[in-house]
Amino acid sequence: MLKKQVKTMISEKKISAFMTAAALDLDPESVSALVSESENAFVPSPVSGPAAGPSGTAVRSVLSGKQISREPSCTEQPKNVKKVRETFQKTEKTGKTEKTAENDIPAKTGKAAKTETSRLQADPRAGDFLKTKESEAVYTGILKLAREFCHTAHARNYIEKMVPYPASRMDRICAVREKMAVYGALTENIPAELSETVSKLLSGITPAEDPEPSRSTDKAIIAFTEKTFTQAREKFGSYLRVHLVSDATECRDLFSSYRSVILFDFPEFELPGDNYVYFKDISKTSVSRILPESDMAYFIRNRKSIQSALTLSALLMDEKILMSLPDIDIFGGEISGSPDTGDGHISKEEIEKVLEILSGLDKDGKPEPGKDPEYSRLKNIYENIDEAVLQETAVAAGKMSDALAGAQLTLDGAQMMQIFSGSADLRSIIASQVSGSYETAVKEALESLSLKFSLKPDEAGMLRFLFGEEMTCPLRTETKCLDAFKKEIASDLRKKEDDCCKKAAAELSARRGQCDSLINACLDFDIWYSLSLFASSYCMHFPAFEAAPGKSGTGSGKSDTVSGRSETASGKSETISGRSYLSVVNGRNLSLVRKAGFDKIEPVSYDVDGVVLLSGVNSGGKTSLLDLCSQCIILAHMGLPVPAEECRLTPTEEFYYFGKSKGTLDAGAFETTLRNFSVVTGNKDKIVFADELESITEPGASARIIAGLLETLAMNSNILSVFVSHLSEAIAGSCDIPIRIDGIDASGLDENLNLIINRTPVKNHVAKSTPELIVEKLVLSSSGTEKEFYENLRKKFRNN
Repeated sequence: MLKKQVKTMISEKKISAFMTAAALDLDPESVSALVSESENAFVPSPVSGPAAGPSGTAVRSVLSGKQISREPSCTEQPKNVKKVRETFQKTEKTGKTEKTAENDIPAKTGKAAKTETSRLQADPRAGDFLKTKESEAVYTGILKLAREFCHTAHARNYIEKMVPYPASRMDRICAVREKMAVYGALTENIPAELSETVSKLLSGITPAEDPEPSRSTDKAIIAFTEKTFTQAREKFGSYLRVHLVSDATECRDLFSSYRSVILFDFPEFELPGDNYVYFKDISKTSVSRILPESDMAYFIRNRKSIQSALTLSALLMDEKILMSLPDIDIFGGEISGSPDTGDGHISKEEIEKVLEILSGLDKDGKPEPGKDPEYSRLKNIYENIDEAVLQETAVAAGKMSDALAGAQLTLDGAQMMQIFSGSADLRSIIASQVSGSYETAVKEALESLSLKFSLKPDEAGMLRFLFGEEMTCPLRTETKCLDAFKKEIASDLRKKEDDCCKKAAAELSARRGQCDSLINACLDFDIWYSLSLFASSYCMHFPAFEAAPGKSGTGSGKSDTVSGRSETASGKSETISGRSYLSVVNGRNLSLVRKAGFDKIEPVSYDVDGVVLLSGVNSGGKTSLLDLCSQCIILAHMGLPVPAEECRLTPTEEFYYFGKSKGTLDAGAFETTLRNFSVVTGNKDKIVFADELESITEPGASARIIAGLLETLAMNSNILSVFVSHLSEAIAGSCDIPIRIDGIDASGLDENLNLIINRTPVKNHVAKSTPELIVEKLVLSSSGTEKEFYENLRKKFRNN
C-alpha cells in the first residue's frame, strides 16, 4: 500500500523519486538508503525496453525509518549522496548552495567536460585494461550500442572516449557509478509523455559558437573632420564603413545610400535628411551602442541551442523532475529555482525572460512582427500603404462617378452672365455643385486609411492633401505627399527597430555567460542521460565488486566490505576459495538483445572462480556466454550497469580475451599465440578468456598446450580464467592438477527438429558434442536412400 502511494505521488509529479526522502523531510540515513537502492537497481525508462519495475523495498524501508541491508559496491559512501544531504540541509537554512569541491565529481560544463575527457585519455593506466583485439572488439561493440541513445554529437564523442579502468583506479570507477546512480533516478522520473520532448530538445543543442565579426552594410559613419574620421576608423572601421565628407552633394548621396548614418560631429552645411544618430563623445561610445546587433550575433547564431537548452531546463523544473536542481547538481548549478539567485545561476524567471526576448526576434535579429505592437504597426504601414491608397482611391473614385452620373446642372441667369462675361467658368460652377460629394468621398477614404493603419493624429495630418487641394476628375493621389509620408514612417520604423534591438541586446548580453554555461551543461546532461537510457533499455543493473578473501582492497585506497561468500548462479551460497570471482545471474548478451529483442533472448546464469573449462554442444551459446561475461566485466570496470539482474565480480587489473582462430595456424602464428599467452602468466590480477584455442595446431598437441596454460594460470589465485573447448576431456587428462569442467548440454530435438539446449552451464559436467543429434535430425527430415545413409551413420553412434 505504501509503495503504491509513493508511486502515485511520483506519477502525479508531486515528487521526484530521487528526492523522495528530502521532500518528505526524512532523516539523512533514509536519504542515503534511497539513493543506495537507486544505485543498486536500474529501472527502465517508460520509452525503453522491458524490465522489472522499481523495487518498493527501498521506499518502504525509507518511510519506515529502516536502513536497507545490502552489500555495497564501493565501501565508501557515494560522494554525491553526502553532497546531496549536506547541500539540502544548508539550503533549508540559508536558501543558497555551495560550490562543489573538485573531487565531488560534479556535472561539468562544456569546457570542463572536454578537460575531463582529456584527463581520462591522458591517464596512462586508463587504456591498459583491455589487452587483446577481441576484448577491444567487445568494448567497441558496447560503445556502439550506447551511442545509439545519444542526442548530441558531444555525448557521442564523449562516450566514445570512455574507457574501462583497472582495479587500481577504483576511484574513477566509483565516480562514474555515482553519476550514473543520480541520472538513473532522474531518468526513472521522466514520464513517457515527456521523454520524447526531452529527446527532441536535446537533439536541438549544439556547442555554442562565437560568430565571426561582420561589417554592417546598411549603416555607416560620416565624419566631417580629419580628427573624427581617424578616431572613428580606428575604433569602428572593422564593423562598418567610415566616410570623410567635405561637401553637401557627397553628404546627400551617402545619406540616401544607407538606412542609417552615425555622426560624431556636424558639417557647416545643412544635413540632407534625418536618418542619422548622433553621439557626442566618440571615446565613450561602444560598438554595441552604434551596432546593437553585434551583441545579439551570438544569440542569433546559437538561437536553436539556446532556446532548446532553456526550454529543457524550464520543462524539467516545471515538471518537478529535477526538484531543487542545484541541490543535486545535475546541471552543475547553472540554473536555479529561485527568482533572484545573485550568484551567477540563471533562474526560472530569467529563462522565461530570455525565451520571450528571443521569440521577439527574427532570424536576422530584428524585431519579429507581431511581438512589439508599435514596430508591427509602423512596419505594416510602410509595407502596405501603397496598396491601401490605390484601393481607397478606387473606392472614392467610384463614389464620385456615382454622384456625377445622377447629377443635373441648372444655371440661373446670373451664372450664365458670369460665364459669358468671363468672370466665372463652367468648371468652377460645376465643382461648387458637386463639392459636397467630392469632400465626402475624400474624407471617407482618409478615415478608412487612418482606421486601417491605426494612424496617429500627426500621421493622419500628413495625408490631409493625399488627393490634392483641388477637386479632380478622375480622382488622383499626390505622389509627393505619399512619398513624404512613407519617408517619415520609414524613419520612425528605423528608430523603433534600433530601440528594440538595443533593448534586446542589453538584456541578452548580460545573460550570455549564463546561456553559454547552460548549453554546455545540457550537452553534458545528454552524456549521462543517454547512458541511463542505454542502461534502462537493456534492463541493466549495477554490479557488486568484491575482493577475494585475504586481499586488502580494490585500489581505491579503502578496503571493500567482503563477506567471503557469494550467491552462485543457482542461488545457493558457497564459499569463494580465495580466488578471483565472477557471477552473472539472468544475463542477456547485449548484441543478441539488439538483434532479436529482450524477450526473445533466454537469460543465462553462470559463476566462475579460478580456472574453468567450458564444454558444450555446437551452437549451444558458449561464445555468446563468453561475450556476455566480457560485456559485464568491461561495463563494470567502466562504472556502468551490466546486462544482468545480478552481477558480482572481483575487480581486476587486466582483461584478456582470445577469440576463435580461423583454421590451424602456421608456425609463425602459432609461435605468436604462445608469446601472447606468456605475458598472461605474470603476477598481476587479470581475467583471461579463450574461445576454442585448440585450432592453433593439431588436436593432440592443442590439448597438451592448453593443459599447460591452464596449469600455469591456476598457480595464480588472482587470475580468473574461462577456456571454451571441445577437447575438455583430453585437456583434463593432460593436466597434472584438477580442473573444473562445466558444460552446456542439448537434451534432444523439439517438434521443429531444433536442438533443445539449456544455455546455463552445468557445473562439473562434461557436455557432449551434438553430432549424434545432428544425424538424428537428418534421419527424421529425409527419406529414401538418403534416409538409409543417415540411419547407417546413426548406428555407428549407438554401437559406441
